[in-house]
Amino acid sequence: MQKIAVGVLELSSIAKGIESMDVMLKASKINIIISKTVCPGKYIIVISGDAGAVNEAMEKGAESAGKYALNKLVLPAVHENVLPALNGKKQNAIYGKPIGIVEFSSITSGILACDAALKSANVKILEFKIGMLIGGKSYFIISGDTSSLQEAFHAVNKKVDKRRIINSVIISSPDNDLIKHLFG
Repeated sequence: MQKIAVGVLELSSIAKGIESMDVMLKASKINIIISKTVCPGKYIIVISGDAGAVNEAMEKGAESAGKYALNKLVLPAVHENVLPALNGKKQNAIYGKPIGIVEFSSITSGILACDAALKSANVKILEFKIGMLIGGKSYFIISGDTSSLQEAFHAVNKKVDKRRIINSVIISSPDNDLIKHLFG
């Protein structure tokens, strides 16, 4: 299986975000995963492709964004379950199984952390939310046994700037109604 690279550019200007996306598409052969407005008045771009194309597009996009670039990230080999989760694919949780929730002040930090968590421990991504109606933050919910969740949280803490992590919680025995509400 070929490794997919992912690039993330988070901007403080919607107009510059749209312009930067155009510049990135013209710079190299990439795929748009996300290109949209997010709260509060920001723009997020997530692209994929081979590492060289993503790096080139990210360089040109960040250059175009200039002072409006808030965060940028290139993951040369993203975990295979990050992109479907970013696209809103929810997984069904298993009732009675522990869940972990990690919340971030930025979308870029959340993507970096999700990739680290999935690569480091035997956990499953249940949901990933970015930006809209949550003030530009991001969070993900993962499932696994308690020790795997702790291992994933440890990897997140090593990979992401601690100032970007708002909170992380493990619920070792979530109520069935909570699971039904979140994932039903």
